[in-house]
Amino acid sequence: MRIASNNAEQEEAQDELDIDYGGDDGGYSNVTAAAPGLFYNADFIYVFLSIFVFCLTSVPFGFLISTFFDSPKFAGQLSFVVCLGLVLFNMSYNIRSGLGRVPTLIACGFPPLGYSMYIKVLNEDVFCQWNHCTDEDLDTYDMVNLNEVVFAMFAGAGVFSVLAWYLRNVLPSEFGVRKKWNFCCRCSCSTR
Repeated sequence: MRIASNNAEQEEAQDELDIDYGGDDGGYSNVTAAAPGLFYNADFIYVFLSIFVFCLTSVPFGFLISTFFDSPKFAGQLSFVVCLGLVLFNMSYNIRSGLGRVPTLIACGFPPLGYSMYIKVLNEDVFCQWNHCTDEDLDTYDMVNLNEVVFAMFAGAGVFSVLAWYLRNVLPSEFGVRKKWNFCCRCSCSTR
């Protein structure tokens, strides 16, 4: 008798919750829809990985921009403005829906765009885990996964590192001796 009354009380409490939060139709509740969070309640490792990869890939991007200027203060300010501009560009023009797969991955090489793409893909993955997406729901996206975004960010960091190294040696500056444009192709052996 006590078990039956507990079940009835639980069902009654569940009915009250269903009424308060929009029903049990599998949709969002009012509370969840209002503030799902930036990472949509994703696992900590994905959040940590996104911040870690963004920090690692932002450094070569900043070094590349700094090669064009002698003043470190101005170079740092310009790097911030460029990153902020890329974030605003991505907010106004969704790079995932506007481009194809390859241009999207190329755009992910730029750290701010790659970071925002990582968050979008992660949110879609977590959303589909919670709401059991069908194949029709998944066909609306370009199907770029998290591994590809992270790889594109690291590939972009490699390209930015090589470009920064090359430009640092070729462009004139007040320190050091400027090298010729083809210095990396020349033999560095000395002949006697």
